[in-house]
Amino acid sequence: MAAITITMLDVVVYVPIALISGIAGVIWSPASQTHVKLLYGKAFRAPNLYEQYYASEGVGFLKPPSLDAERMTTYEISLEQQLWFQAQAAASLYHYEIKDLIDQTTVESPDSGLTLLQFRNLSSARATGGEQPAAGRP
Repeated sequence: MAAITITMLDVVVYVPIALISGIAGVIWSPASQTHVKLLYGKAFRAPNLYEQYYASEGVGFLKPPSLDAERMTTYEISLEQQLWFQAQAAASLYHYEIKDLIDQTTVESPDSGLTLLQFRNLSSARATGGEQPAAGRP
């Protein structure tokens, strides 16, 4: 008998900048030993205190402008199949998008003209791939 399950896991709300982190999934089981999963997730990492507030020209750091949280969106589809004698096979495809990555860069101090380090939201990243694990027991 085919079954569909919808789940929501790990919901976290970050109030100062209104971000929600969590995962949602739909699991479809067209047969008792076959499962198709569709997953969608959003996550964030807020800047830590060091990144957000550390500043000392004496050791080469300039206080950053307002930093945004790093944000990630994930998409995944997988197929899991129970085989014979406790063997199991799976295949999945995924795509990740990460925005506003916090990194250090060199900037000129407006006060002293020195070149200093500063944290900024500088980059983004994407990853697309797949995997095909198999497992079994004797």
